Parts: sequence; structure tokens; C-alpha cells
Amino acid sequence: MKYENVKVGDEFIINHKYSQKIVKVQSVSPKRFVVDGCTFAKSDGYQIGGSAWSRSSITMYSDENKKVFREKYLHLNLVRELEATKFKELPIETLEKIKELIAK
Repeated sequence: MKYENVKVGDEFIINHKYSQKIVKVQSVSPKRFVVDGCTFAKSDGYQIGGSAWSRSSITMYSDENKKVFREKYLHLNLVRELEATKFKELPIETLEKIKELIAK
């Protein structure tokens, strides 16, 4: 089994259809474990139950993928913050500086 040694408190990245987040194992049974209120199979890490279209999977949160996950999370948050910017309210000088930065 892929996740046979999972124990309460282990950290995982839960992969939902449109998002990811870091979560901890809440409970463990011989063939399953619960993360973020969802039950996962120890054999493959896929969510048990629910629609195949929206089923979640998990990945161990290890040193190797911590940096990648944090960079993706930071990138996504920066994009969201910039999308919320009211560019129409900014002065021309500021918009020109932003344009120059983007062009680089």
C-alpha cells in the first residue's frame, strides 16, 4: 500500500479539483484515513466516495515539494492581488511604471 504508514498528524497536500492546500491527517483506520473531512484510501491516496469529476487526491508534504508548493501558493496569491487592483483609479505615471515592469 502506498500510504500504509500514515499516522494522525502527518501533513499532506490535498488536491481538490481547482485548489490545493496543506492539511493534517485527522484519523486513521486499517485501510483508510481522514484528511480535511475527506476519507482517502491507503492503497492509492484517492478520495473514497463522491463524484469522479470532483474527487480529490493527496500527496505527502515532504521537503522536496514544500518549496514548489509555497512558490505556487505565493504566485497564485500575487496574481489574485493584482487582479483585484483597480487600475482605472491609478495615476498615469503609476500605470506607465507598471507597463515598463511588465515589458521587462
